[in-house]
Amino acid sequence: MSEKKMIGRNVAIVLGIVAIILLIGLVGAIVNYTSIINEKDATISSLNSQIQQLQAQLSNLNASYIWLKQHSFTYYVVGNDINISNVGIYRGWFYTIVNGTVTNIGNKPVKELYIYAILVDPDGTRHFSPYDYDKVTDLYMGETATFAIDVAVEENQTVTLFVIY
Repeated sequence: MSEKKMIGRNVAIVLGIVAIILLIGLVGAIVNYTSIINEKDATISSLNSQIQQLQAQLSNLNASYIWLKQHSFTYYVVGNDINISNVGIYRGWFYTIVNGTVTNIGNKPVKELYIYAILVDPDGTRHFSPYDYDKVTDLYMGETATFAIDVAVEENQTVTLFVIY
């Protein structure tokens, strides 16, 4: 009987050691997976933040697109030697800035070039101000220059550009 008690005690000790090893392994696995889950949560949080930022940018771009669609441009150029391109409209605090580029496509230099912004109401009424213009000087053949005009555009008005040289 003493032998049976010894074998039973040894089996109990071995089973206890195996249980402790399994318990340590289980705790290690829980700690490991907890850190992995925390990393994944941080990644998800970061991606959700990026999604919110991109949705805000998309909202701003959609608003700009709608505003630009409402404020279309018409170009009138006196002569055939000037090309207008890259026209954009940007809202400032008090004024709206109409800017773009002019290119001399003629065969002689242009000494002075005036770009006027004329505001047009939805009913077709035109508002011309002698102060709503930009001046480009010494535009040589093939050369491109930028212009920027500060204007006070009201809601639903369009802008007509009139170029004189």
